[in-house]
Amino acid sequence: MKVDLDKSSDEDLVKMVLENPDSLTFLVNRYWEKLFWFVKRISYFSSEDIEDILQDVFIKVYKNINSFDESYKFSTWIFQITRNTTIDAIRKNGAHPYEIGLDQGDLKLMLAENGISAEKQLINKEKLKEVESILNSLPFKYREVMVLKFLEEKNYEEIMDIVKKPKGTVASLLNRGKTIFLEKAQKQGLFLDN
Repeated sequence: MKVDLDKSSDEDLVKMVLENPDSLTFLVNRYWEKLFWFVKRISYFSSEDIEDILQDVFIKVYKNINSFDESYKFSTWIFQITRNTTIDAIRKNGAHPYEIGLDQGDLKLMLAENGISAEKQLINKEKLKEVESILNSLPFKYREVMVLKFLEEKNYEEIMDIVKKPKGTVASLLNRGKTIFLEKAQKQGLFLDN
């Protein structure tokens, strides 16, 4: 069966999977890369390890698709499964996530979302490494919500559903994370003065 992923909604694809489990391939094709980058941004895992995590994610999706609550967005549900599977993998390995992988586009998006104007951004490979270092130094609880908000472009409700925390807590984590990030970046002279 041929499906146009650009024209099919997540809900359409979920219905297809419920009717024919082989249709899971369409959800895998839609979400694999997005989830790969999400895991890469919140963890230290290698590409091979991330692929293993995503295989586990899609096995869980396959096993639990019948219990998917349609009052949620499918993207929120699969990001929550991915987050939990990643945290389980971190615990299993007895380590804590310590590196985030950013590219130039991620960095520009994150800085713009944090009110840093384009003319104040000094973006080059050296600066990118310094910003990655700052993000990697943030506690996981701040880094995770910042990645979801600024790089995955999730709204507050989606973040609340993914991390299972109330809106006030999510807002507080975001504000505190942004404050720490911007203070450290300013101290390291990563931005041009006004």
